[in-house]
Amino acid sequence: MEINLTAVELGGRLFARPTALMLLGLTLLAFTGGAMDIQNPLLRPTVEAVIVPARWFLAGLSGCGALWFAWRLLLLYRWENGADGGCHRCGGFVRHLEGRWGDYSKCMMCGGTKSGHH
Repeated sequence: MEINLTAVELGGRLFARPTALMLLGLTLLAFTGGAMDIQNPLLRPTVEAVIVPARWFLAGLSGCGALWFAWRLLLLYRWENGADGGCHRCGGFVRHLEGRWGDYSKCMMCGGTKSGHH
């Protein structure tokens, strides 16, 4: 069995943060589900006033992670099907960043950097 470490690194670079955002939102959403089972009638309105908006926020957080994941999946699909992304090494898509010594471009596929925006 042969493992392509380049593909594993590429998958980690592209999909680790969106997946972590989705899982964080879903995990916290699952943990806050039991907070609504309070039997005390005096505490219930206060807990509902805090937990319900927090659950909506966490659902939105998971949704944002899913959209980010889908966007990265679309970038990977386009890159694998020959759309030119701008990287001079691998042809992958680049992010334009600002650093200590000026503007630079960083490839989202291979991790290479080049000074200036391309």
